[in-house]
Amino acid sequence: QLQSLKKTNKSHPFTEFCPKEKKMASAAFVYRTIQVDDKTNNPSELLQVYALNQYDSGLSRTTNWNTVEFSRKAEAVLSEELNNNSYKCARWCTHADLTGIDKIKLGYVRRRKNGDNTFHDIVKVETRQLKELTRPLSLNPKSQWGMFNTFMRNFEELPDGRYIVIREPVKVIFFSFCIVKLDTVLYNVLSSFGL
Repeated sequence: QLQSLKKTNKSHPFTEFCPKEKKMASAAFVYRTIQVDDKTNNPSELLQVYALNQYDSGLSRTTNWNTVEFSRKAEAVLSEELNNNSYKCARWCTHADLTGIDKIKLGYVRRRKNGDNTFHDIVKVETRQLKELTRPLSLNPKSQWGMFNTFMRNFEELPDGRYIVIREPVKVIFFSFCIVKLDTVLYNVLSSFGL
């Protein structure tokens, strides 16, 4: 299924279900089914689907994803995206690895007009083996679990409670702060976010 955001001037169909103190959303998601199958023969095969979005290529100084030229530049675009969005791609690969999925379907999506966020074009859809994507990112499942283990070991020494972990933006330094129930305003705000 393809998800798109659609704004409308019609009255919202769910206003009767919304409490009066809440504001209704100004847009709704519309789902359309499209065929994205390219060389996947097994209908019960598990894979994850993700979209790589092109930012304004003029501002970001990246390869333009014109539909005509894209077939020649597909490998270069993927390499550039893995380099520029390494965290996002590593997160996708880690999710796939944890769920036991060995294929990821990537969609290359670009805006029709740079200033308009409502209309998009799907330039290409391709299926990639997980190993193809983890190799350039230097991902190793054993080292990922080692980092997680080291991270969690730091919390074993701390007393039970709720904590916020904040990363220093420029350095790889993490700070953990205990949330005390006495600070009710902060506690209520964080609880509303599920923390």
